[in-house]
Amino acid sequence: MFKSPRPVLNHIFAFPPNRDTLGGTAYFIVENGAGVLIDCPVWNDGTHQFLRDHGGVSCLFITHRGGIGKAQEIQDAFDCNLVIQEQEAYLLPSAQVTSFEQELAICDRCTAIWTPGHSPGSACLYRSSDGFHLPRSLAGR
Repeated sequence: MFKSPRPVLNHIFAFPPNRDTLGGTAYFIVENGAGVLIDCPVWNDGTHQFLRDHGGVSCLFITHRGGIGKAQEIQDAFDCNLVIQEQEAYLLPSAQVTSFEQELAICDRCTAIWTPGHSPGSACLYRSSDGFHLPRSLAGR
């Protein structure tokens, strides 16, 4: 059974909790025809159709090892870039991954940043909007 993601902000959707990611919530940002999926939602026909109807996935960003879920299947379905911090990349041996050390710009307004967390490669996504940008200390690295 498919439960639709709910809008949380303009162009940002939250998926229902996913058992494959221990109840984690995945988010989807739709902007300028590109879709950034943050962690893995439940992977089924309804999710696939929702993502396709909203322009598809150009980048799948994994924030920590618990968010991997069906990352390989999502990458296969959308031929998208799969971004993960370098200390967790080994967990996806058959996927084509883009890993990063400290930070990585993944689209015009989104930057992946390695952060403290419950796994060695925990990371977060910073999204600049409405004139807000990364602090100089982060943007200049």
